[in-house]
This record gives sequence, structure tokens and C-alpha cells, in this order.
Amino acid sequence: MQTATTLEFIPHKPWQDGKRYRYYLHSGDCANGPCSVTEQPLITAPLKGVSAEARADMVVEFEGAPASNNVLLSLRNTPTADTAAALTYYEAMNSHVEALLAAEKPIPNSTKLEVDGWGGVLTQARVGCASGDCPAQSFIHLVGNLDVEIFGKAQYVCPYVDNEGNPEEAYCTKNAEGEEALAVGIYPSAIMVGSADVFAEATALIKLPAPTGAQVMRMHPGPKFPAQDEKYGLGNNPLFQDNPNGLIPGWIRSTKDGPVFETRVNLYMDAPNLEVPLNGKHNLQNYPLALNLRGAVEFSEDGRMHIHQMNLNSQGITVKLSELLGLIGSDIKLKIPEAGAYLTYESEPVK
Repeated sequence: MQTATTLEFIPHKPWQDGKRYRYYLHSGDCANGPCSVTEQPLITAPLKGVSAEARADMVVEFEGAPASNNVLLSLRNTPTADTAAALTYYEAMNSHVEALLAAEKPIPNSTKLEVDGWGGVLTQARVGCASGDCPAQSFIHLVGNLDVEIFGKAQYVCPYVDNEGNPEEAYCTKNAEGEEALAVGIYPSAIMVGSADVFAEATALIKLPAPTGAQVMRMHPGPKFPAQDEKYGLGNNPLFQDNPNGLIPGWIRSTKDGPVFETRVNLYMDAPNLEVPLNGKHNLQNYPLALNLRGAVEFSEDGRMHIHQMNLNSQGITVKLSELLGLIGSDIKLKIPEAGAYLTYESEPVK
């Protein structure tokens, strides 16, 4: 089944536990494979940019699993300023963002970028435009859905830990540990991100406009969930044993202001379409990022769940430009400020 934002494969017969399956998805042309309404072929390998190799046939292999009482939800990132999913700046999107900024409202499913410094031979760097004021073009816009699995009640453990597993207590809610909450697993996936235009200047004669083009953010698989009290019956759940699917731990818990969804997501960012001027090279390949996310959870009358999350921590991105003219190198320091990433997701109706 195919809609404007999803592509689903439904078997004629239920998959059998332990049996291995595979399906093929043809790409490359609109005559034999799925295409957009604008007749753009499906890109199955976004890390290869827009080359012909990015439209190779895709083979997906998987193994059937036993029936489960867990709740599987598909979350759509909506609303979004990039309604056309063009992954670049265009007039209608800019106008929409400008209107939201004028009303002092956050930009849904977008991330703000700020210049935090520069080095090497550079004397200036800007995001969005080479001169003047262009705040609407300092955001990158996200396009992509998520799948989550709700496992049931468990003892809440703060998800904000560093890469060594040590708690980042500044982001944890005091005295919340051990409270009852819903354990949620996020399936790690790739999210497409729009272009960010970065302008740098070394001298009056050397200016470096560098549109990143569409970018890819890949979620790093998560660790197993913390051990649980036996009374919750989750001790034998694979998520709490070895987490074979690498689900990212998350929690829906109650607060005095209503339910919130918390998670920490480790990402790898790639800019496969970025071409550095002056025949230079860049380091935006497997670039690690980490976002501590928290936000309100709301429910509609038709059963849809709405999630609003912002990042609690700021995150630096150092773009290294090397071998400019074969000799020199420089760097541009970018930053996602605290609350600069605003993610909004909603589930399908359940009534």
C-alpha cells in the first residue's frame, strides 16, 4: 500500500516465526518502479547523493517474529514547513517560516543553525545568505517518519546518558527515577534533512558559498533498556535482554504539567551532496551528533497521539574544509542552540 508519505508491504499470509524472508524494490526509472507525483524515481541509497547509484534496486531481508501484545505506532512528522518535501529552500516555504517567526512561534520539524565561529583563512561565515538579514533560511527542515513500539509499564530511568553510559544529571528530573512510566522503543531509521546554505569569506576575492544539499541523519542503534523490577513482567522481553533490533530507549511519563516523551538520540550526519568550492573536501560524513529530547504528549479525540519535542542540550558542528586550492584548510563552527530543534510527530488514528 502506498500513500503520499508511506510505502507498506502487506503479505498475503502472516509471516511465520523464525522463517526468513526477503523482498525486492525496483528503482531507477518511473516505468517500472515507484515515483513521486513529480516523476522523480525513488532514491534507495541516499548516502550516494543524487547519482544513478542512489537509485539502485533495494533488497530487504528479515525474519518473522512471534505475535506480540506491544503497540506498534507509525509516527508522521507533521506539520512541516517543507510541505513539498523538496529538501531545499523555496519561496512558499520561506514565506511560511517568515510568518511563524513574525508570530514568535517555533518552526515545526526544523532545526535552527547558528554560526559559532570560524578558523583558518576565513574572515567571515554566515548561514542562509551572503549578506543582509535572512532568518528564515537559517533552518534545516526534516522529512521522515518514525516507528515506535510501546512495551507497557516499567520503572522510569532517566534516558540522558553520555556515550560512556554516565547519567547527564543536568537534564534529568530530580526524584523521577523509579516512577512508573511507559517504556517506548524507537526503531533507528534515516531521516532526510534539507539543505543548509553556508557562506564563508577568506578575502574580498575568495568567497565560498557552500549549499549542503539534502542531508541524511541516521539514528545510531540504542543499548538494551535498564533492568526492571519483576512485577512489571518485562524481564524476559528482548528489549531488556539484548535489544536485538537496536531500539532507542524512550519514556512516556506523567508530570505536573501533563505527560511528556523523553529520549536521547545519537545520530550520524552525512552531506553526500555537498561540493566544496575551490576543489576542497569536507568532513560531514558519519559526523556524530547527540540530542537530549523532551516534550509534551497530547491525545486527540480520534485516538491520535501528538508528540512535541525540543532539544535540551546545544550541539556543536564543526565543518572542516580541507585542501582548498589543494593547499589550505579552514573550519566553520556551527551550533544547534538549546531548543533549536523542534520535532512534532503524530500517530495514525486508532478509533
